[in-house]
Amino acid sequence: MSDDEFGQTGHPLPDFAGMSGSFAYSYQREDTENQFRLLGILSNGNKETGFLWVIPINEVVEILEKEFFVN
Repeated sequence: MSDDEFGQTGHPLPDFAGMSGSFAYSYQREDTENQFRLLGILSNGNKETGFLWVIPINEVVEILEKEFFVN
């Protein structure tokens, strides 16, 4: 697997089928209070190219507020 634009090697995922709508998290190895950070919601992907599209969580919250909670 090749390096990304940050010089980091990606992690292969076993399967993309049925993962849409799942939460995407990041993990930090440092000893912090919370090592996980919610990035967004998985939207689409292509196993052959090794890409997943993630809708950022702030956009998800914005859509939910606008569509369901604005008077």
